[in-house]
Amino acid sequence: MEGDYEVPKSLEKISYGKVGGGANVTRPCNRRKKVEVVFVVDEQKIRGEKLILKKRSSVFELMFEYGWGANPNSIIPIENTNSRDFTTFLEYLHRDKLHLTMENAFELFKLGKNI
Repeated sequence: MEGDYEVPKSLEKISYGKVGGGANVTRPCNRRKKVEVVFVVDEQKIRGEKLILKKRSSVFELMFEYGWGANPNSIIPIENTNSRDFTTFLEYLHRDKLHLTMENAFELFKLGKNI
């Protein structure tokens, strides 16, 4: 689990919408200095952007302000889910794209309800 973090292909680029003069900015998620949070699910490291997650989830907002994520170098363990579904959930929060299947529907519902 040491060394560089693996970034799922679906999270390599995150759209940040309109910035400043109206340009649409896309920033790669696999640059260490740009990624602000690391989750560990099923012993797999999954990265995300604090700013986006705070805006999309009051649970993440509180976590990053007062909990584990308050430390910029923290690694946040996530339990009671699997890495595949958690990655799908983060992709939805980052990009508003959801890959919903019969297999992941219930797990994504649970994640959405709790986060």
